[in-house]
This record gives sequence, structure tokens and C-alpha cells, in this order.
Amino acid sequence: MIHRVIFALCLLLPMGCATATAPSVPLAPGYTTPFDQTAGQTLAAAHALVSKATTDYPTLTPAQQSTEKPILNAFVTAVNTADSVYLAFHNGTATQAQVQTQLNAVQTAQTAYTTQAVK
Repeated sequence: MIHRVIFALCLLLPMGCATATAPSVPLAPGYTTPFDQTAGQTLAAAHALVSKATTDYPTLTPAQQSTEKPILNAFVTAVNTADSVYLAFHNGTATQAQVQTQLNAVQTAQTAYTTQAVK
């Protein structure tokens, strides 16, 4: 009898349990896709850094300002351009690929700013 129970259990073992999938995280209000949300959050973070950098800029010496100004301007321009394309994406006049290209430009400009700016 015990052998039959063990045999039956062995037959059932390969079946296992159904694979559980984690429920997807709901999007924050105002976003339509996960890409949209990630892009929006990335731009919000970039805007926060631009805000901090432009607030700190007047506290630099004139020599420091002349070093930092072109790098900061390039970063601000990249963020503003990405913002415009992102808004066009929401209006249906820009593609996800165009937004991604601009986000890549923001990342490049941000990296340049954070590595070359006056510390």
C-alpha cells in the first residue's frame, strides 16, 4: 500500500505547481505605458538636477562660472529638448524612439555635467 502512495506521488511530482507571476505594478496617474512612466520620471530627476545646479551657479566664483556655464547650458538644453519631445509623445506627434533618443542625449549631457562641473 505504501508503495502505491509513493508511486502516485512520484507521478504527480513532475506536474508541480502552476508558475505564479507577480502582478504588474500599476502605473502612476497620468502615464499610459511603463515606458511613458519611466521617461517621465527620468525627466523629473533631470529637472531636479538642473534646478539644483542653476540655484548653486550664482554661488560660484566668476572663474568657476566660466568653466561650468557651457556644460550646464548643454545639460539644460538637452533636458528642455527632451521635455518638448516627451510632450509631443503624449500628444501623439512623436514616437517612443524619438523620446528615447532625447533621453540618451540627456544622460550624456548629465554625465558630462556631473563629471566636469565645479565640485
